[in-house]
Amino acid sequence: MKKVIVFFDVEADLVSQKGENEKYLQTVFEILEEKKMKATLNTCGKVIEMFPAMFKKFAQAGHEISSHAYNHENIIELDKKDLNNVLEKTEQAIKKTCGQKPVGFRSPWLYTKPLLYEVLSERGYKWVSNKRIRRKEVLANPSFQFSSSTASKISEFLMSTYL
Repeated sequence: MKKVIVFFDVEADLVSQKGENEKYLQTVFEILEEKKMKATLNTCGKVIEMFPAMFKKFAQAGHEISSHAYNHENIIELDKKDLNNVLEKTEQAIKKTCGQKPVGFRSPWLYTKPLLYEVLSERGYKWVSNKRIRRKEVLANPSFQFSSSTASKISEFLMSTYL
């Protein structure tokens, strides 16, 4: 059996775009269900609040909803108090909609600083994903590349709808 990690960043900008965002989320949900795949959706709290029924549906189907800050804030600019406030606001949005506090975090733009890990640890987070795989690394490591897999099809769909 081949194991695949499917990870999405659901950005706060989604709510300001003119596309049919709920329909796009529904299409991603349907593809994941059809392929019997589970995903982690790194989601901004603002997006959770805009589409609560959709994210409740993802959570009830066993997909993980993790934190991607509230409004895609720049983590580097936040002091400890502001970072805690952003995380708290996002946690409350996710808990209200999905029934549980997130245990994972992905920084907007993958920005990070030592204070972030300290605060996340204090707040009980279990994982952080801030590794950026650069194009050069992908080209040097074919195992990092997408094939005609489901993840590739979902990525292609998302890119075609947003660009």
